[in-house]
Amino acid sequence: MLLSNARGAGPLYMQIKELFVANLRDGLWSPGEIIPSEMHLAKQLGVSQGTVRKAIAELVEHNVLKRKQGRGTFVANHDIQRALFHFFHIADNAGHKVLPDSTTLSCRRKRASSVESSKLKLPAGSSIVRIERIRTFDGRPTMLETITLPSTPFGELGKVGACELPNMLSRGSRVEVIHDDLETFYASRLGDRDTQGDFGAYHTFSESVAWMDSLRDSYPNVISARWSLGQGWDGNDLWCFRVSDNPDTDEAGEPEILFDGMHHAREIMAAEMPMMLAEYLCQQYYAGDPDIVNLVNGNEIYFVPIVNPDGFLYNELTNPNGGGMWRKNRRNNGDGTYGVDNNRNYPYEWGCSWGSSGYTGDETYRGPSAGSEPETQAIMAFINAHDFVVRQSFHTYGELTLYPWGYTTDDTVDEDIFREIAAAMVQFNG
Repeated sequence: MLLSNARGAGPLYMQIKELFVANLRDGLWSPGEIIPSEMHLAKQLGVSQGTVRKAIAELVEHNVLKRKQGRGTFVANHDIQRALFHFFHIADNAGHKVLPDSTTLSCRRKRASSVESSKLKLPAGSSIVRIERIRTFDGRPTMLETITLPSTPFGELGKVGACELPNMLSRGSRVEVIHDDLETFYASRLGDRDTQGDFGAYHTFSESVAWMDSLRDSYPNVISARWSLGQGWDGNDLWCFRVSDNPDTDEAGEPEILFDGMHHAREIMAAEMPMMLAEYLCQQYYAGDPDIVNLVNGNEIYFVPIVNPDGFLYNELTNPNGGGMWRKNRRNNGDGTYGVDNNRNYPYEWGCSWGSSGYTGDETYRGPSAGSEPETQAIMAFINAHDFVVRQSFHTYGELTLYPWGYTTDDTVDEDIFREIAAAMVQFNG
């Protein structure tokens, strides 16, 4: 039987209404599906057809069900635009109803304030999920929203981190949570660790610096000592070194190549790749590999393995056994948030909304102005002092090889060259 007994406390039509809502909640009636006729439902429930009609009318009024003349009553479909129109009653100067865009600033589990506890009828100090977001109209910030939800049943929202889930939901995306705690998940993949502050197969910041020094000690004829290009906000150095047949000399006229890594602090493999490449070049040069010997003898190859040392060390502080998910640098933005995405802080086409954000709490916050960050400035000054013919920046966000442009889908004049290089780079990746 599709419907169970609706008898209970309260007006009969309200009991029937709640029973219909339960059918919707349990998936017995799906969006867009026609429901049984009033006559059929009345007979099935043992009530009058008028009682069923009144229950249905309540749900039609609230846009849960929808009558279609001559066809029957259907379960309403609710896309994100329809849902927003239902809740927003804002018009432009011409009187037309308008919808806002939304950018989530934060989504965190917190302790409820006294006001939140009172409004939600929760015990003092209860755990809640607090979402803060900006509403914009025609690109202009217009409204700051704070949404407070009880941790039960919404606690999973606070685990998804970095504001991503609310933004996806606002675009109508369907979301499946595969790992509700990425920090624990990533830390578990690092293998067995003997001590605290051990990243397993990967290197901490101090271990990476020691690795640079050990390469210099082992291969002094081909790799230079490290030197600092500058420091982050917390005073940590961006270390650089050079691989060449005369590593302690900047030889005029030789082509220059740059490899850098870890603009984003949680992409730990992006720091490993430049170091492993440098080690490989040194080992193969000493072993006499003719291709590597020619490459090193004919070029100056520079490495900046960790562009974002402050963010890297912050992850070590918060997650000493690995798995830290901090991404940006450690600028104090002055509003309770920290960090700028150095990779979106470079001046060329700075401020582009394609993949960057102007809001301080976002993972892709581009900074208060173009080239505002000390790490960005250090890399810019270094590049401007050289004539690099190739630059490769390592990231580990996705299994992708990206090439210009990033701010637009238009091709560069060198599109054919980039395609050829990219095809050669990914041919062994599977």
